[in-house]
Amino acid sequence: MSFQNITAVLMIVLCAVVTRASRVCAEAVDPVAADHRPLRSAPIGDVTTPRLSPPGVAIPWNGAVEAALRSFIAQRVTGVSVVFERARRYGTRVRDIFGTFGIPPDMLSLAFVESGFNPHAISPNDAVGIWQLVDSTARRYNIRITPWVDERRDPDKSTQAAARYLADLYRRFKSWPLVLAAYNAGPGLVQRAMREQQTDDVWSLQLPAETQRLVANTLAMMVLWRRPAEYGLAVRPSEPTPIAIMSVTGSTPLRLLTEATDTTIQVLQDLNPELLHAVTPPGQAYALRVPQRAAMAMSGRPSRTRKEAPRSASPEKNTSESNDPEVHTEPIGPTLR
Repeated sequence: MSFQNITAVLMIVLCAVVTRASRVCAEAVDPVAADHRPLRSAPIGDVTTPRLSPPGVAIPWNGAVEAALRSFIAQRVTGVSVVFERARRYGTRVRDIFGTFGIPPDMLSLAFVESGFNPHAISPNDAVGIWQLVDSTARRYNIRITPWVDERRDPDKSTQAAARYLADLYRRFKSWPLVLAAYNAGPGLVQRAMREQQTDDVWSLQLPAETQRLVANTLAMMVLWRRPAEYGLAVRPSEPTPIAIMSVTGSTPLRLLTEATDTTIQVLQDLNPELLHAVTPPGQAYALRVPQRAAMAMSGRPSRTRKEAPRSASPEKNTSESNDPEVHTEPIGPTLR
């Protein structure tokens, strides 16, 4: 074989090796191209590096995501396990709502990071609820906030608002990591940073430290949530609690409803975290969640007409009645929670 022929063969082999290496590196850095292939992984200490992203959201493996995952694993016996148990209550419903708006189920991990799935969570910036919605964003998506009710605490209504907001952000940024950054820092700030820094790579953008942490933590939680057993977390299957929705007259103290439904104020407040006081809002009838067994028991009792109680301008004054008014309830229908 001539020298020229040998050189040609070596060049062909070299090109094949370079092409293969380039493709493997590209998959490791940008797993979008391999989203539909089986998940492969390579061990790194006590965590596993996802070489390919789970379906839905592409999860690049870098130092920030790895550090966040290691931190979550270190907390798995305490904080993370508690949040996983709390998430069992809402996870199925969140995924259903997200599916309606075309949001990947992976994005429920945002609630882990934002609030630990705590509907009563309040941030220093007065963001409230599971999705940590600020007042202006919540109202833009028809969330009611009054002295009596804050629907940012309502898991169903706040999730629908968050899903609509996330869908709007994705239409604008076309990237879920950028959506996470915009959700935290605001779309205006992220758009301005992209324009001034001439990049749409969330890892290259100079963003607030809190925003960078949220992006890395949420992506790491997606890995943990999808493969909990692999990282030492035992998660039981979700078992929704049967509840029913009852139409209750306005300004009805929950104390009276405990007698009618044979339950406790704590249970009613837990099922209706949007109520800011132990009384239904004044005005029209209120759709109150109650245990389904209580609703079934009440359906066999005759309805009683509630006497009007004097309504004051402040919720605190209205919750103390000297004369116990009767309560009128009407079942709207069962649901699952």
